[in-house]
Amino acid sequence: MLKIGVRTTNDEGKGAKGWFLATDFRLLYTGAVDDNVLAETLKKKIEEADTLKTPFQGDQQQLTEALEEARKATDEEAIKEAIAQLNEAMETVKKSAAAYEALVTGTMQAAIQDSTYQDLADAKRLMETVYAYVMELIGDEYASYESLEFYEAVFGEYYNYVSLYATQACPALAQPEAYRDGVIEALRVMTERHWNKLSADIDVALASECLTELKNALNALILNRLPSEDTDLSSFISNATVAGGNKWWTWGWYVSRGNGNQDSNYGNHYSGDENNWYLDSWTALGLSYTAQQTVTGLPNGKYRFRAAVRCDGDGCYLYAINCIDEFYKTAVPNSEEEN
Repeated sequence: MLKIGVRTTNDEGKGAKGWFLATDFRLLYTGAVDDNVLAETLKKKIEEADTLKTPFQGDQQQLTEALEEARKATDEEAIKEAIAQLNEAMETVKKSAAAYEALVTGTMQAAIQDSTYQDLADAKRLMETVYAYVMELIGDEYASYESLEFYEAVFGEYYNYVSLYATQACPALAQPEAYRDGVIEALRVMTERHWNKLSADIDVALASECLTELKNALNALILNRLPSEDTDLSSFISNATVAGGNKWWTWGWYVSRGNGNQDSNYGNHYSGDENNWYLDSWTALGLSYTAQQTVTGLPNGKYRFRAAVRCDGDGCYLYAINCIDEFYKTAVPNSEEEN
């Protein structure tokens, strides 16, 4: 077996910057491979594979089994098969380790350390419980990074609920005089029921159901609120601060990077904190990039959509599309800066 092809990348500013040419491919046989060469190749593969680790136990087990077979291989065909199996298992473990890094040390750690709910004992305890639950799933003997979307969904839905409760429901419950009679009490009763259910059994469908109910209850508050300043519903946005993830995956956002080199980055945040992430992509040619999400549970009404944005060219804009497909956009001024 021989895989052939052509590839280019612009990751980290290296490689082709927009185009390349390739045609008239040829493949020439130059002679047999010495058995000693194959054996030495397998030996090096085994040495490399022994250094690879992932917390996803199912993926690690695949590599363990491949290593066991590789150490038994002696004849030419068995060695070739062992090398192929090791390559596949090693690639899986590398992807698995990267997925773990993005989920656990990225998204989950950022959520656990989020200051918005740290002074709410029930919220903090619930998120710690969900964290432990996801870690237990990852440690299962069949766990694989290919189930990453499920782990993200479980943790993400609970985090969305806790964040929404901390930023919207708690402030409302603390100032009942700002709302009309009955609405605050209904919210209080509902959220008490939610906390009891969410703490009793970790379940993504239950979390989604409670999140929807909470959004509807908050809508009722907004629509029945006494005259006041604008109500901030930024917490309805999933991952508004672009926390966690990595350069090629950002939780909460659907990114189509087109000819861009990445989804997000860090190091040039407007706050001056070099550890804060932001949506970001680059190409030497005209960039084709979209980052989008659908914000659900909002009450009917008028909204202002804002963000901290800058660009070094024309054609970048913030946009919003409402429920009847009306398209609104605001151009981002060209800062004429390189970074």
